[in-house]
Amino acid sequence: EKYEKAAQETSGIVMKYQGKYIEPSYHAVSNGNSRNGNQVYHSEDYPYLEQVENPYDILSEEYLKVTLFDKKAMAEKLSKALGIENLSEDLMSQITCEEQDGAGYTTKVKVGDHIMAGEEFRKILELNSACFELEEMDGKIRITTKGLGHGIGLSQFNANEMAKNGDDYQTILSYYFKNIEYISE
Repeated sequence: EKYEKAAQETSGIVMKYQGKYIEPSYHAVSNGNSRNGNQVYHSEDYPYLEQVENPYDILSEEYLKVTLFDKKAMAEKLSKALGIENLSEDLMSQITCEEQDGAGYTTKVKVGDHIMAGEEFRKILELNSACFELEEMDGKIRITTKGLGHGIGLSQFNANEMAKNGDDYQTILSYYFKNIEYISE
């Protein structure tokens, strides 16, 4: 009933920025901040996707995840995905987080001589997020991630909490997508 009502109230309404349809990106849970679209996409075409705080996300069960990797298994997984044959179990000396964006998500990782996007590293290792920290612990590699998803645009968890606190859909969408227009088509 709630979903039907929401669909009826928003039927035919689209979001535009300066007359163009927006990319309404969303994710499950952020690391506490949604990412800046221009930084992530390396383009000035996403000024409506500004970095915003998501204070409720820390309350989500999906906010923090710790994954332990066996060094040999992790080396094999990365070697296979990247076509690198010289990765050893001494991975910590071969993996460097080169860059992070303003929201704290890793944007560039170096594995051996191979440089890749943080999202690619995340997908290879099946991590919850590209907001991660690596450390060696008890002979294993521990990766701690914050958030679930790419962190761009609307955080579903935070938006749901905003709705529970009485914010309507336009207030929530305007929080995540800056300077947009709602147009009936």
